Amino acid sequence: MSLEEVQARSPRTDGGREELIEGELVVSPDPKADHAYIVEIIREALRPLLAEGYFITNNSSYVLPPRSMPRRICSLYVVIA
Repeated sequence: MSLEEVQARSPRTDGGREELIEGELVVSPDPKADHAYIVEIIREALRPLLAEGYFITNNSSYVLPPRSMPRRICSLYVVIA
């Protein structure tokens, strides 16, 4: 499957999430409520990094051309802004 084909697909309505890994469509379940709660605890613990120029985000998609588009592989990202 191509990157363009995945990007043209309608969003899933069954709670699954799609990722394109080396041209293969991989479907996995969304994280459960406990997972989201733990992510928020970690986000709060990392909040002091904002004052040091870091940026904290989650649920991001990114493209690794030409055949991969992982979605939300990592629950939380901390990057220098």
